[in-house]
Amino acid sequence: PAAFVDFADASYSPDGHYALLRDHHGHIQCWRVEPWQPCSSPAARRLGEPWKLGRAGRYALALGSAPRQLNFYALHDLRRPYLTMTPPGNTGVAAWQESGDGRWLALGDLEGRLYVLDLRAMTMRQLPTPPGREVTWLAFSEDDAWLAVATKDGTAYAYDVASGNPLTAGNRAVLLQDGQAVCAPTGTGVIVAVTDAGFDAEQWMRLFSDSGLRMFAFTAKHHDGF
Repeated sequence: PAAFVDFADASYSPDGHYALLRDHHGHIQCWRVEPWQPCSSPAARRLGEPWKLGRAGRYALALGSAPRQLNFYALHDLRRPYLTMTPPGNTGVAAWQESGDGRWLALGDLEGRLYVLDLRAMTMRQLPTPPGREVTWLAFSEDDAWLAVATKDGTAYAYDVASGNPLTAGNRAVLLQDGQAVCAPTGTGVIVAVTDAGFDAEQWMRLFSDSGLRMFAFTAKHHDGF
């Protein structure tokens, strides 16, 4: 919007209805999109501070000066958080992803730990992951029942969100043992987290066939888009 001066960048809520606009001096302001209308006063923040907007503008989330501290803000007041949470551990948050229905927020840290935050009850639980490299990618299935995770060392996992249990062959999920990918069939589709490890097409086909899959489609991710 023309009324926002010295625009630097923006981040949007998952539904695209709200945006956090930043200028080159570290000020941040929340706006409603289409038509553009401010819903907060400009607030002075740290330059480069990571922010995320919740679906339907339910919250604004920022990492604190300690990169493990989660600060939740109401959209009309970006100066003072109404809630602060800190996941267990002693290293920073590396990735976050909200579920499609806005119920869950998945968090991964720099040592491979994985957490799921219930955004209704504001309670957090840790999912079982072995020690490893930082979490680089998180994605929920289309029905938000399963969560796929990939780490920088090429390991991939999938979890049942409600129980927190890792998915196994009995759940019709396929984990390639060398960390190439994890495939999680759902009622509406398939989520696949793929690493850049060596690609063995014959192994993929055998495992997918053994899991009962009859059809799938590849979506290739470039460095900043699909």
